[in-house]
Amino acid sequence: WETYSPVVNMLSVRLLLAIAHIHGLETKSIDFVLAFPQAEIDIDIWMEIPEGMEPLGDEATCRKYMLKLNKSLYGLKQASHNWYEKLKTLLLEWSFKASQIDPCIFIKEGMIVLVYVNDCIIVSDSQARINMLVPSLKNGKEKFILTKEDTIDKFLGIIITQLDDKRYELSQPLLIQRIIN
Repeated sequence: WETYSPVVNMLSVRLLLAIAHIHGLETKSIDFVLAFPQAEIDIDIWMEIPEGMEPLGDEATCRKYMLKLNKSLYGLKQASHNWYEKLKTLLLEWSFKASQIDPCIFIKEGMIVLVYVNDCIIVSDSQARINMLVPSLKNGKEKFILTKEDTIDKFLGIIITQLDDKRYELSQPLLIQRIIN
């Protein structure tokens, strides 16, 4: 009956982005498309026939029928938990270890994966490692539907600007403007 899903600490996001830029590590950002429906449901969930669907019969007959969900839907209280567990299980199978400090960070030799709901940052000492991981997510047993972006100059509204050889600036102008407004 667990419905809780951890969310990465923004301090972890900023720290990982800063470390990646300072040390010149390879990075990739990926976004899982419609993540929640890609996760299985852990219990039977039944729903009324949605408005607009017209099964055969009169209205009284229609009220007798229910639909059984086969996949998670957005809006289910456990949808984010099911998605997180599916991704976590796969990463653990691939020899990643969950951080003891932040459960949304997964570490393996030469690589770190940071999970923020359906977005991930991959940081590695080698582009080859990233190039192996991303196709494995798409073409492996889970066949995740995802998009990949090139570099991480902007992630979750955090913009990284290189000021000079040794200095970087992390800013969140959209968040700041929203707070001011």
